[in-house]
Amino acid sequence: MTFFIKLDQWISTFENFIVSTSMIVTASSLLLSVICRQLNIIMAGGEEVALFAIVWMTFLGTALCARKGNHIVMSAVLDSISTNKKKKVVTAICLFSALFCFLLFIFGTQLTWDVFQRGQVTPALRAPLWCMYISLPIGFFLTGVYYLMGFFHNLTRKEMYMGLEIT
Repeated sequence: MTFFIKLDQWISTFENFIVSTSMIVTASSLLLSVICRQLNIIMAGGEEVALFAIVWMTFLGTALCARKGNHIVMSAVLDSISTNKKKKVVTAICLFSALFCFLLFIFGTQLTWDVFQRGQVTPALRAPLWCMYISLPIGFFLTGVYYLMGFFHNLTRKEMYMGLEIT
């Protein structure tokens, strides 16, 4: 059991590191691109670096939000129903979201494989595009796992879970 706890902690640390680093890289590369443009200096690839960072930040950020239960919720609907029904609705939402994320994981894996097989690269940096696309299956798989864990937490525990944390 301690292996899974350590693995979960490592994955959480990895997600936080990638998302926060991606934010810093995006801001830095775009700022540097603007400064270079104003000084008439050619900077190849600044926008591509920012694009890679934004894509990784988006899909791992989605997983991070699912882990913490911070996704957008139709609170108007949930606030209007009783606590007992609310937990059932949230449980169903977690299950549906998990299944949908696993479906997107499959599509993302197929897309990434197609891009990898074609050998597509970015125009300026000549970086392989699959390095960006691989964030789709990773992010959707982790998001699906977190929603599935939220579903099982809601089935087996008294509290209501939107992710891995109590809501």
